[in-house]
Amino acid sequence: MVPAADVEALITQVARLAISGRAGAEVVQVTAPDITDVTSFGVRQSDGGSIYRPPHEERWTTLPHLDVEEKILGDAQTAVPRLVSEAEARAAVERTTLNREQRAAVAKMLTADTTTTALIAPAGAGKSHTVGEFARLWTMFTGRRVIGLSTSTNAARVLQQELNDAGAELAESYNIAEFLGKVEGSDELRRPIPLNENDVLVLDEATQASTADLAMIQAAAKQAGARLNPVGDTEQLGSPEAGACSNCSRRRFPPWNSTRSGGSIRNGKRTRRYGIVLSDQARKDRREDAVAA
Repeated sequence: MVPAADVEALITQVARLAISGRAGAEVVQVTAPDITDVTSFGVRQSDGGSIYRPPHEERWTTLPHLDVEEKILGDAQTAVPRLVSEAEARAAVERTTLNREQRAAVAKMLTADTTTTALIAPAGAGKSHTVGEFARLWTMFTGRRVIGLSTSTNAARVLQQELNDAGAELAESYNIAEFLGKVEGSDELRRPIPLNENDVLVLDEATQASTADLAMIQAAAKQAGARLNPVGDTEQLGSPEAGACSNCSRRRFPPWNSTRSGGSIRNGKRTRRYGIVLSDQARKDRREDAVAA
């Protein structure tokens, strides 16, 4: 058996080789450095880092990976026709059992004028119920399908059941590999699931999807003229693969926050409405409803 010290030394050597650029990949550090020397305020003995930074927070990536993220963010802003008017959306959501924030979120998704609209909410805020009502209303207004995607087969079944329980007209649900038609041991994609123009792909737990998978899903939607609605919580676990593009999109395009009147105003300035946030208040409302029931 190889001694643990030798294994650790080998891993360290490989890591240093990778980030040095001598391994052939264009590697860059994406963690912002301190703007001034802060070592006088105290450093950790374990890694020599500032006590005011989390340990081992340095992050590295490759330039091709950043290019993929830039393409995802760029394509997400592609303009599409608005198929449901604001008046129609507001009237429809008022007839649902959703709370105020959830109604606002569904109305924004129904009236979206970009190919991608992200729904960001904490656990317990009622994402499934919200997406379920969106799916039902989208199909009613447009006649198009709403297809659920998730990272695993079991998660896809759970998503289908949750939306069915919410009264949604979800056409079907798949795990990502099944939807893309991945072939084991190959980069080939069969794409066995046909898409039509203005179908909507709902990507559940989107923060757990890798950037590569997100890019391929987006490409499939773009080719068919379909739309993509990532749903998740950026404070929960991220992708075990190279990912976190959902967090990246939230940082770059401050999401529309349904707790703020006017929707598109944030800190006194108009922002891009890339995503929708359901606040902790929505989670509290859902808990109170459950207790009352």
